[in-house]
Amino acid sequence: MFEKEDTYWWFAARRDMVLTILHTYLKKGASLLDAGCGAGLLTKTVDHLYKVTATDISPLSLQLTRQRKPKARIVLANLEKKLPLPANQFDGAVLLDVLEHIHDTKALPNIQKVLKPNGILIITVPAYPWLFSYWDVLHQHKRRYTRRGLTQVLEKCGFTVIHASYFNTLLFPLILLIRLIKSLLGTLESHQSDCYELPRRANTLLLKIFRKETQLATHMSIPFGLSLLVVCKKATVEKKP
Repeated sequence: MFEKEDTYWWFAARRDMVLTILHTYLKKGASLLDAGCGAGLLTKTVDHLYKVTATDISPLSLQLTRQRKPKARIVLANLEKKLPLPANQFDGAVLLDVLEHIHDTKALPNIQKVLKPNGILIITVPAYPWLFSYWDVLHQHKRRYTRRGLTQVLEKCGFTVIHASYFNTLLFPLILLIRLIKSLLGTLESHQSDCYELPRRANTLLLKIFRKETQLATHMSIPFGLSLLVVCKKATVEKKP
């Protein structure tokens, strides 16, 4: 990720999609939690716009984040346990392809607690449990999601969904075919990630296609795709008179 995500079509287009959503819901200077920050590129990208705190369970992840952004605010934390952060601290949070790796009903309440009332949470996850394959095993995924399934989990954990859309739709047939064929051939040890090293022109073309699609996903609900985008907010409990 550290080597590829700056320019690789998948990471770059997804990052643009998340930036569009952040600009829509969060004002400049708002506090943002980058939960499961990975190699830290999103933290570096938005650090001049928001007060970002990056957290991850991996010391290497935080080391790479600090390498990208020497003055980044980093916190070593397990999302499945109580976070070492004050309650009601953040205006927003992002979980970008993180939830499928962890116990969702343990992690989401912890994130909900550190968000301010009506705080925004942006989530991306892989879609459709029936698509679970060698790809998910290689990437240590525990599950894939449907829009309805993820909505139900979020509502149980104290969130209200305000937008949900599938994405990675135009390439759906091609990638589905590749994964089905690879699933029928060989053993898990012979499989490799589908993040192939691409020629520059091919990467640029895929980026243009995927970027247009992800921008659509921020404004409308696309009915199917390999991935799922959900924007939700911390639900507030109405006080009885």
